[in-house]
Amino acid sequence: AKEDKEGAVALVAEMRGVHRVRSAVLLGDLMHNLVYGFFIGIAFRYCGTSFGWSMTGMTIVHEIAQEAADFVVLTGPKGRLPPGLALALNFSSGLSVLLGGIITLATSVDNASIGMLLAFGGGVYLHVACTEAMPTVYANTAKVADRFLCLLLFITGAVLISLVLLDHEHCAIDPVTDPNDPHFGHNH
Repeated sequence: AKEDKEGAVALVAEMRGVHRVRSAVLLGDLMHNLVYGFFIGIAFRYCGTSFGWSMTGMTIVHEIAQEAADFVVLTGPKGRLPPGLALALNFSSGLSVLLGGIITLATSVDNASIGMLLAFGGGVYLHVACTEAMPTVYANTAKVADRFLCLLLFITGAVLISLVLLDHEHCAIDPVTDPNDPHFGHNH
């Protein structure tokens, strides 16, 4: 009876770990995509459709690899989900990009709010990179050359995302031309 009780306690602890991994991946992905939706909505609304589509394209390129990695974790030994369910849950959390875009496009957002959204998004990415991605790489990679390659790939990803920013001016709300501004048309 004592062995059965210890086995049950170990199973409960193991399943808590599985649920924790699933929750971290799905909730983290939901927030990650929500912030991307904010970025894309801001790009379309305040920077023009050309820049908005550039942001959307770069987001898609990034998300293909990121969503594939989430799927591997969810179906692997730490997530233990059947592939169909993992795909459905991963897709559902990915839909938050639409929610972020809708929120940004449907509400009147001032420059201070845009700055806060961008700072929040940047903080989320830095947190994930510093606390999840790189420590996992270092824990599972003993060779210095492999660690350097991972760092180089991280830098390459950051450079690719920043290439979108090379050919645009600072996007800001113009109170004279923004119809959402309460002073629109008053020329002050």
